[in-house]
Amino acid sequence: MKHLLSTIIFIFAITPMNSQIINSIGIKGGASFANQLWFYKSTNYTAARQYKTGMYGAATIDFFKATYLNLTADVGFCQKGNKETGVLLPDKTTTNYTTTFNYITLSPMLKIKYPFKHIIPYGLLGLRCDYQLSYTSTHDYSSIESDFHKVIFGMSSGAGVEYKLKNIGINVEFQYHYDFSKVMDTHTDGIVSGILVYNNAYIISAGVKYYLHKKESKTDALKTAAVSGL
Repeated sequence: MKHLLSTIIFIFAITPMNSQIINSIGIKGGASFANQLWFYKSTNYTAARQYKTGMYGAATIDFFKATYLNLTADVGFCQKGNKETGVLLPDKTTTNYTTTFNYITLSPMLKIKYPFKHIIPYGLLGLRCDYQLSYTSTHDYSSIESDFHKVIFGMSSGAGVEYKLKNIGINVEFQYHYDFSKVMDTHTDGIVSGILVYNNAYIISAGVKYYLHKKESKTDALKTAAVSGL
C-alpha cells in the first residue's frame, strides 16, 4: 500500500503542471474476486480453483476534456490468487488452502461515456500490466516460486456510472481482468509435471474524483453563444 500512496502523492504533485491535459484525478477502492486455472501437462488435467476475495485500490486520471470519449489510466494495488479445498489421506479430512498474489497494476484505457445532467454512464476497454510484489500461500510453493512470472500483461474491460456535481464526481465501477500472460509455465521433467497457471479476476469498486476544469458560467456561455451567432 506504500507504493499506492506514493503514486497518489506523485499524481497530485504533477497535476498543476498538466492541468490542460489532465481533466480529472481521483481515487477508488473496493474488492477483487479472483481465481486461477492450474493445468497439469503430464496428466492433461485442469484444476479450476475457487474464488477468493482481496483488496483493490487505485489512483485514476482522466485525460483531455471531451464529451463522449477520453483516455483514462488507473495505477494501483490488486490482490489475486485462489482458494482450494484438499483432502488429506488416510483419514480423508478436508483442509482449505489460500494463495494470494499482490500486484501493482497499470491500466491505460479508453473511456466511452454518455453524460446526462448529473449522471454519466460509461464503458472501459484497454490494456493492463501487473507487476508481482509478493505472494503468500498455505501451500508450500518454495520449489516453484522462482517460476512465477513477475510481469503479467492483459486486458481490462468494464462499466460504471458516475454522479457529478460541479467539480466532484462519485462513481461505482465493475472491471474484468483478462490475462494474456501466464502466472507460470513450466515444462514436464521426468516424473515432475509441467504446470500452466492463469489468473482470472473481477473488480468492484467505488471512488471519488475532482475535475480540474471549472464549469462554464452562464455569462461565459452567453458570450460564446453570441460569438457563435455572428
